[in-house]
Amino acid sequence: MANLQEKSAWEPGIYQLETSDPVLAGPDGVDNVQAKQLANRTAYLKKQIDDLVSGALVAEFADRLKTPRNIAMTGDGNWNVMFDGSGNASAAMTLRDSGVAPGSYGMVTVDGKGRVTAGRQMAGDDVPAHDWNKISTGKPTTLAGYGIGDAASKNDLQTAVNGLVAGAPANLNTLQELAAAVNNDPKYSATVDGKLTGKADKATTLAGYGITDGASKSDLKVAVDGIVSGAPGALNTLQELAAALGNDANYAASMTKMLAGKADKATTLAGYGIADAASANDLAKVAARVNGRRMIRVRAGGYSAKNGVSGVEIDGVGVGPVARSYNMVQLDAAGAVSRSATFDVCGGNGQDKAAADWLNAAPDGATVIVYTWDEPQGNRLTGGLPQALYRCGASSAVFASDKFQYRSAYLLIGRAGCGEGQGLERYRGDKADSADAQLDVVFELVNGLPLLSGGQVSGAAAPTGQVAYFSMPNAPDGWLRANGAQVSQSTYGNLYAAIGQTFAPVDPAVQAMLRLDAADTLLDRVWNKQLIVYGGTDMSTEQAKFGGASLKTVAGGGYATFGLTDAFNANAFTIEGWHYPTFAGTGGSNGYSAAWVVSMNASSVAGEITVAIDRASRAPMVWLSNGGNFFANAALGTAGVFASPRWYHIAFSYDGAAYRLFVDGAQVWSLASATRVTIPDNTLVFGVDGSSPGIAGSATAYYQDWKVSKVCRYAGNFALPTAQAGYQLASDAGKFYLPNLCGEFIRGWSDSRKDVEKRAFGSWQKGTLTFSDPTLGAICVGTPIHATDNALDGYQDLGADPVSKLWYQMSRAWIPGQEVHPDLDSNGWNFGYGSTRPRNIALLACVKY
Repeated sequence: MANLQEKSAWEPGIYQLETSDPVLAGPDGVDNVQAKQLANRTAYLKKQIDDLVSGALVAEFADRLKTPRNIAMTGDGNWNVMFDGSGNASAAMTLRDSGVAPGSYGMVTVDGKGRVTAGRQMAGDDVPAHDWNKISTGKPTTLAGYGIGDAASKNDLQTAVNGLVAGAPANLNTLQELAAAVNNDPKYSATVDGKLTGKADKATTLAGYGITDGASKSDLKVAVDGIVSGAPGALNTLQELAAALGNDANYAASMTKMLAGKADKATTLAGYGIADAASANDLAKVAARVNGRRMIRVRAGGYSAKNGVSGVEIDGVGVGPVARSYNMVQLDAAGAVSRSATFDVCGGNGQDKAAADWLNAAPDGATVIVYTWDEPQGNRLTGGLPQALYRCGASSAVFASDKFQYRSAYLLIGRAGCGEGQGLERYRGDKADSADAQLDVVFELVNGLPLLSGGQVSGAAAPTGQVAYFSMPNAPDGWLRANGAQVSQSTYGNLYAAIGQTFAPVDPAVQAMLRLDAADTLLDRVWNKQLIVYGGTDMSTEQAKFGGASLKTVAGGGYATFGLTDAFNANAFTIEGWHYPTFAGTGGSNGYSAAWVVSMNASSVAGEITVAIDRASRAPMVWLSNGGNFFANAALGTAGVFASPRWYHIAFSYDGAAYRLFVDGAQVWSLASATRVTIPDNTLVFGVDGSSPGIAGSATAYYQDWKVSKVCRYAGNFALPTAQAGYQLASDAGKFYLPNLCGEFIRGWSDSRKDVEKRAFGSWQKGTLTFSDPTLGAICVGTPIHATDNALDGYQDLGADPVSKLWYQMSRAWIPGQEVHPDLDSNGWNFGYGSTRPRNIALLACVKY
C-alpha cells in the first residue's frame, strides 16, 4: 500500500468516471485520477498560503498592514498618526507658538514665512504726516470740531436776526421796507411834529370835543327805556298796549268780574273737587294687571285629526314652532318666549336625549309648554325624556301609559322643577291615527304664573340643592339619592352650579389640612382640631398667600403646635405648605444660625423631622432622627434657594426609599435611606427648633395652607401649585359628588351653635357610639374606650366631636346592671360629659336637582 504522488499544480478540471471505464487501480489507474487531481489542487493552494504567510508571495490586496506605522510631521507645526491601512487616518496639526502673547495689536512684525514675531499698540508717531488736501475723511464740519469757541455759528446769527425782526409784519421786516415807509426821510419825526401843531385831537363823543349842552344817544335811550322797561316787543308802544286791552278804559274791573266764576288752578282731581274719576294710580294698577296677564292658547294634534293643527298663541299671535313630534316653548315672567325648540323624537337619531337636555336646562320655576304634532309615540320613553318631562310636571300615569297611541296628541303646561304630576297634562287618541287626536287649551299667564281652570299649576318648585327625606325606597322625579355618588356635571348642570364640589369626600390619604387663614383661624379642615399658639404667635393680615390672613410666628419664642389625632405614617408621607421667612430674630439656638420652619415631634434639639433655613447660605437644613440618633444632622441643601423674604412652597416627602425636599416644585435636597424616622409624640410644630417652649431661637415668619399626607406625593420635580391645597378627593372628569347622607343622623348647621363652632359648611363630624345587648339577662350598655383609658384619647378615638372636652369629653363609665338610666348624658356618664346617639329611623335622603 502506498500514497498517491502529489504535485503542486493547479488542475484545470476533474475527470468524470464513465460507465465504460474499466476498474483499474495503481498510480495511473483510472480509479485514482480524480483523487490525484484534487490532491494536486490542495498542494497548490497550500503553497500559495504558505508563501503569503512567509512573505515569499506579494499579496495584490490586503485589509491592513501587519505592523502599524507612525506617520509624523515636525517643524512650525507637528502632528502624528498611527496607520495600519484599515482605514483613512487623520490628525489635528499643532502649530508651534510664535512667542507673541495672544491679543490685538496695532503694529506687528512678520518674518519671511508670514509668521508674527512681535506686536505692539500704535503710538502717535506711527501715524505719518499728510498734506491737508490728501485727507479725504475725518475732517471736522463744525467750529467745535476745530476747537474754535469764540466765533458765532449760523444758529447764533439766525437768533440775532430773529431778535431784530421779531413781531414785525411781513412788509416791514427789512431796513429797506422801513425806509420806504417814512418816504426815505432821515428826519421824519421832526417833519410830522411840525405839521401836527395846532390840530385838535380827533374824538368820537360830545365830551371829546368839549360840548356840554347837547343830549347824547345814551341820554335818549335811557329816557325811552324808562317808559317801556320790561315790555315785550309786541307791547312796547302806547298804541299796542291800548289795542291789547281792547281800548277798554275800565279793563281791570271787567276782568275781576269775569274771574269770580272760575276755579283755582290745581294738579290733582281732588284739587278741582272731582270725586268720580279714576286717578293715575288707579290707571297704573289696571295697566299693571293688564300688562301682567297674557292669554295663551296651546293646541296639539295627530296626523289624522280632523282640522288638526298645533301651535302656541300669545294674545292671538302665533309664537311657537310647529314640526313633527315634540315642540317646546319656555316663557319668561312677562309671558314672552325666552326659548323654543322642536325635536323629531319619533325619528330617532338621539332626539329623545336632545329634548331631555333642553327641558333639564330650564331653570326651576320657569313656565314650560310641550305640545305635539303628527306622531309623538315612538321613542318617547328613552334618552331621559320621561324624567325630564316629570321634572316639569308630567306624570308617568299618562306619558308612560301603554294606552299612548301612534299619531295621538299630547300637551303639557308646567313649571320646571315642580315635580311629577304637578302640571296640566292632556292626552287625546283612543287608537292609532285617531281622527279625534286634537287638543286645545286656553289659559292665562299672570305675572309669569299659569292659571288653569281657576287654579295655578300646582307644585311650587323646590330650590335646587334642597335635601329632603322620603318615606319610600326610590327617589322621586327631580330628585337624586344623597348617597355620595358621582354624577354628570352637564346632565345635572343646575345642581352642579348650586353645590359644585362641596361634598367631595375627604381624601383618606390626607391626615391633616391646616388652612391657617382668617376664614377659620387655625382650624384643621379634616379633624376639626385646632392649633395651640405660644409667645405672641397668632393670625396676622400682614402677609397672606391665600385669604386675608396667615399664621405669624414671632421671633424669640413664638411658635405653634398641632397634635395629629392618628399615627404619623413613617413609611411614606408628605409634609407641605406655604412659608414666608423674614429672617428676623437671632435664630442662634443650640449653636445653629438658622430660621426654623417646621418640625415633627420636636422633643429634642431638633425634631425627628425638621426643616430650617441656614442664615449664611440661605440653603435648607434638614434633621432626621430614628429615636435619638440623627441620620441626617443639619444637612444642607442647595444654597441660595431662600434668597429673599417671599412666599415659598415647601414639600418634604418620603417614599420608603428616599427622603426629598422640594422648594417651589424643584428638588433641593435628598437622602436615599431605608431608615424610618421615629415620631413618639405625633406633634407638628411651626417656627421653633423644639428644644423647649419659650426658647429664643424662633424667627418671625408666616405660614398658610399646610397639609400632612400618609402617602408620598412628590418623587420628582412638579409644577408649583397655583391654588389652595385640597383635602377632598378629586372627582372623575366631568362629574361631581352628591352629598352622602347614607346612615347619617339629621343635624343642624349654624355658626352660633357650640357643637359646630368653626365648622366649614359641608364638613362632617364623628359621633359617639353607645350600644347595648337586649338579649342579656340584665340590661347592659357598653361603650368602647381607648386602651390607655385616657379621657382625651378616649373621646377622640370613639368619634366624639372634639370641639371642647367640656362638651364632649369621654372616659371610663359603668352602670350596675340592675339600674336604669334612660339618659346616659346626665346620669353616670363621666358626670354628664358623655355623648350618646339619638333614636333614629331609616328614611331615604335625596337632593333636588
